[in-house]
Amino acid sequence: MEKIFVNGLMAKKPRDQAPDWVKCNISIKREELIAWLGAESKDWINVQVCESKGGKWYAEVDTWEPTPRGNASVAVSSPGARGSGPGPTSEDVIEGDDIPF
Repeated sequence: MEKIFVNGLMAKKPRDQAPDWVKCNISIKREELIAWLGAESKDWINVQVCESKGGKWYAEVDTWEPTPRGNASVAVSSPGARGSGPGPTSEDVIEGDDIPF
């Protein structure tokens, strides 16, 4: 499966002195990201932060799609299905009590 990188969006491991609740640092190169987003047609683009075998972090489009009901129970990833996931759900909402500061 071909990886689809998010141009203009860089993920980095937090610095060693970062608090435990900091899980990832994201850097945005505004013009590159705007151009990349402009070329995408989906309303939602799901991104996952991954770690390479060499230890470098990167952001890639999550192309996973659930298996339609009634078909085999194995989910497949489709390289051409860019960001067609459902986007945030009510489970993704962060409540004020969940923020560690």
